[in-house]
Amino acid sequence: ATGDTDPKLAALPFVSIILPTFNEVENIVVLIEWIERELPDIAHEIIVVDDNSPDGTSPVVAAALPRFPNLRLVTRTADRGLVNSIREGIAQAKGGVCVWMDADLSMPATTIRKLLGEIQAGADVAVGSRYVPGGAIKGSHGHEKTTLHRVWHNLSDTEDSFLAVVISSVGNYVVRNLLDNRYNDYTSGFYAVRKHVFDKVILEGHYLDYSIAFLYRAILRGFRISEIPVVIVPRKYGRSKTSDSLLRLLEIIFDCFKMISRLLIESREHRRNARKAL
Repeated sequence: ATGDTDPKLAALPFVSIILPTFNEVENIVVLIEWIERELPDIAHEIIVVDDNSPDGTSPVVAAALPRFPNLRLVTRTADRGLVNSIREGIAQAKGGVCVWMDADLSMPATTIRKLLGEIQAGADVAVGSRYVPGGAIKGSHGHEKTTLHRVWHNLSDTEDSFLAVVISSVGNYVVRNLLDNRYNDYTSGFYAVRKHVFDKVILEGHYLDYSIAFLYRAILRGFRISEIPVVIVPRKYGRSKTSDSLLRLLEIIFDCFKMISRLLIESREHRRNARKAL
């Protein structure tokens, strides 16, 4: 459905929507079309940052450029990876607000308007959260109280990993209790952020650990943060980047715990410096 015209959203700063991609040839143009339908009244650009995908994602996007005047393509052949791609997109962005999300159609483009609504209402960072009322994880079909057995059954015919979903759910519970339990989804990957936030918070990490660090450092620096519900669905096409193997999942978990340890040290230093400033 096309987004309704909203005078408040039309008054937003120019918005840059960053889509980091690797092997999303079957999904990316569908997502671009979806985003364009949702934002007819919002000045924006879409920046696809592709890690030179061997499946031909960049050529497909390049062929779509004449159809979408707001579309830009950046193809990266060095220093590849999710976080580097997001950073590149932010560096290339012309907008005062940056949005980024997965390009596998698991995150609904309809949520972009809601995230931007939170920014317009005063938030510096708006997070699409699976773990607030109304949000839901992959395999739940939008039902918050879905049993793990049902989630496993729903994911069994997809490329998404049930183990990855469980690790995300349990991991967010652990992170909330170790860092700051006012916020619920530390590994969202679906954000709208005022660009001035990046003057004080850099993106650092590899995969899920970057999002934990980004949100917590934004909290420590006093930025206004808002979470809104998002329902994540399994990908229809292509392979998940999270669930390549058990070893890959263990590497992600290890990176997250290393980052959490660093953040706990940063938090103590932040409190110590705050007391000295009094």
